This record gives sequence, structure tokens and C-alpha cells, in this order.
Amino acid sequence: MENDITNMTAEPKVKYGLLHNHTENSLRDSAMSVERLVMQAKKLGAPAVALTDHGVMTGYISFVRCCESNGIKPILGVEFYVEEENEGRKHLIGSFQCLLNAPYLTAALLK
Repeated sequence: MENDITNMTAEPKVKYGLLHNHTENSLRDSAMSVERLVMQAKKLGAPAVALTDHGVMTGYISFVRCCESNGIKPILGVEFYVEEENEGRKHLIGSFQCLLNAPYLTAALLK
């Protein structure tokens, strides 16, 4: 796949954004880098893209910087699980996708 994104059409192909995405920070779930995620979103014409790795937030700083340098709105999120332990057995209560609406967090990450 070429890295050149100059062949984009003027009309966006993705109207709102990409909201459920994992990167290499989600171990055993994705091999895609943050930079590749943002480049793919830009290639598709997405105005926004979310980073929702499994239980980690380690890619936030590079994700926000890469989005901003490519004119895409970054949406910070995380996918997490809630478990309870009962009699030595773990029981999965739920899996949740959480998107953060936190402009102050984004600004703080870039300081």
C-alpha cells in the first residue's frame, strides 16, 4: 500500500469518523501503528478518528499529535473490562467502550 495520500477525492468517503480502532498498543489485537491508523483515516476522508485500545492509553500523545498534524479530529477512548472474583474464579461482568470527551485532557497531553 502506498503512503502517498495525494490521490484523495475532494468529497470525504467517511462522513463522521472511525470510532472503534486498535493499534499495536492493544497486544494480540492489532499490529497497526498509530501513524498508520491516522493515515488510513485521512485516506478515507474521515474528519475524525478514535483510538480505543484495550485497557491502555499509551498511544494518546503520538495519536493526538499525528491527528492534529494531518487535520483530523482525535477522539480518545479505551476499551476496558469489569470482572469480579468469586470463590477464586473470575467472572466477566462486561466489556465497555468508552470515548472521552475531554478537550482539557488533550491539551494537557500536549504540554
